[in-house]
Amino acid sequence: MHTPPHLFRWPNFISLKNPRSISAWVHDIIAAMLAWWVAFLFRFNFDIPAPFAESMLQSAAWVIPLQATFFLLCGLYRGVWRFASLPDLQRLIRAIGVAAVVVVAILFMFQPHGVVPRSVLIMNPMLLLLLMGGSRIAYRAWKEHRLYGAAQSSGKPVLVLGAGDAAIALLKDLSKSHEWRIVGLLDDKQSMFGRELLGVKVLGKLSDFPEIAKAMSVQHVIVAIPSARNNAGARLLIWPVSTNSRYLPCHHWKI
Repeated sequence: MHTPPHLFRWPNFISLKNPRSISAWVHDIIAAMLAWWVAFLFRFNFDIPAPFAESMLQSAAWVIPLQATFFLLCGLYRGVWRFASLPDLQRLIRAIGVAAVVVVAILFMFQPHGVVPRSVLIMNPMLLLLLMGGSRIAYRAWKEHRLYGAAQSSGKPVLVLGAGDAAIALLKDLSKSHEWRIVGLLDDKQSMFGRELLGVKVLGKLSDFPEIAKAMSVQHVIVAIPSARNNAGARLLIWPVSTNSRYLPCHHWKI
């Protein structure tokens, strides 16, 4: 009987066929080495006694390869750092957490040569998460600034009516636009006044729209309120020239 090939497949090592995935794996191995060393440094106030320095090197010889293996098995290199998101963070936490548990289990059951302080076993996963997660976030921020940084200071100024989920989706979309530049949000929820969504401030209520638009020399508005089409009050705040929308379910008008 023929067995479908997809039922038995070696773990996700195929992801390392991509040179960038290999670079990311090497980076994480270096981060693991650094986290193991820094954990010992913190434990002994940057003065590691000779016996524990030897223990650190002996344990690193099997701890680092073990962690690197779990990085692969947990699929850390299926994603792209530029688009690092919550699922990537969840995989990262899973890989580090499982590796930490296995390290503790091996130390407890087999008692290999060398003594590893318990505080090192606690600090190491936290340092590893900080180094690996922080580098991914920093890379994404640098990459997006390099690609879209100029867009944040260019484009026509526009106000957004609404500060809910639709507005957040719109802000994410227009953050990469060279055509529009959102200068503020308006919403009737008092709890939102003065707060920021993705770096854009809620300037006031919907009824403040005419004054704020005039003061900021804004000639365009986007309504990010899904129910605005059936809300007469919302329609009275604007002077529609065109109801053609590029950002559904939001609606764009020119003043």
